[in-house]
Amino acid sequence: MNKNQQWLADKMGLPKQRISDIVNLKADNITIQRAALIAYHLECGVDDLWKWGWR
Repeated sequence: MNKNQQWLADKMGLPKQRISDIVNLKADNITIQRAALIAYHLECGVDDLWKWGWR
């Protein structure tokens, strides 16, 4: 199955634009619960949703 933004939006019951905002880092208030749900649907860990940069 091809998992795209529309697929994720449908699974989460959100508008595609909201998913697009999250993906493009335009959403600055994503909750841990929402992140966990995204990770669940994408079959990955919550930590996999962010690129961590340590200095």
